[in-house]
Amino acid sequence: MSFWQAVSSAKSVASVELAATAVNPLAGEPSNTQQLIEQLWPIAVYFVLLMVLLAIMLGLSYALGPKTRRRHTHTPYESGIVAADAPKSRFTNHFFLYAIFFVIFDLETIFLFAWVIAFDDVGIAGFIEASIFIGILLVALIYVWRIGALQLKHKHLPAREQLRISAAQANAGAHNNDHQQPRNQQPQTNKAGH
Repeated sequence: MSFWQAVSSAKSVASVELAATAVNPLAGEPSNTQQLIEQLWPIAVYFVLLMVLLAIMLGLSYALGPKTRRRHTHTPYESGIVAADAPKSRFTNHFFLYAIFFVIFDLETIFLFAWVIAFDDVGIAGFIEASIFIGILLVALIYVWRIGALQLKHKHLPAREQLRISAAQANAGAHNNDHQQPRNQQPQTNKAGH
């Protein structure tokens, strides 16, 4: 018996043993455990590779990173420019609306993808439900558009401009209160007669 014949006979014996353990003797089909392993092994490989990649990145970061702690180690880094003083103007949160609208409409798009995949199974009832869902989305989009939330312009003045205007109004009000007196009253004089 040659080497290759021995290898092929060993392969056939191993394949028969593997088939005998994987086949349910009553049904003649692969067992549920074997089917589950065949379906889940890509996910297990993915998580193993993910953990290996994570360990590599953390190890490289630790090995190549700075070893000493200095005064500015934990301070925020921004373009390498040292901040001269604290920021005095406030930033608007106008882009917060865009983030919220994106999340809302993006999640609803995911529901629509699920509906498209099951389009043949859900029939006319599913089509009517999806049409109502799309109609509600369109009404919400029209409402958001009508209130002006999709416009990229500020509805309020910047904080610095608001402070300047309020200070000017306060100064003008104080100045007007000093010089304006009711018509029926005489100017107040000092009780000492001056």
